[in-house]
Amino acid sequence: MSTEDSMDYRHTLAKFLSASLAERRDRLVEFALSPKKKTQRKIIKLVYHELECILEPEVQATSLSNAVWNTKAYLFCEPRNIGTEFKTLSDAMEHSDGNDERLAITHDGKYGCLRTEMSGDIYIAIKK
Repeated sequence: MSTEDSMDYRHTLAKFLSASLAERRDRLVEFALSPKKKTQRKIIKLVYHELECILEPEVQATSLSNAVWNTKAYLFCEPRNIGTEFKTLSDAMEHSDGNDERLAITHDGKYGCLRTEMSGDIYIAIKK
């Protein structure tokens, strides 16, 4: 686990949100690209309250392949994990520090797992 250069995770998150959201896309991509931690925390709050409701239906998958689970990933989870890098998507989702609700996305921004209290794990695969 390490904190990657902020440009990397911010641009990856922006790419992921841009391709996966059905609404509020421009505003949330703007938040993702912000260098301000306070603004980035808005994305984390979104994970807990809204993200699953504004995902494009076609990006929601029934599962992710083992290859995806073993890909480097970024974790977005309160209180401290904003773009924290992990060796694998699986490691990010299993990380014990922080809230159980979380978003982890692969370095290429094409896959992710959103864990919410309401729905459990939601797998995301961007086909574009």
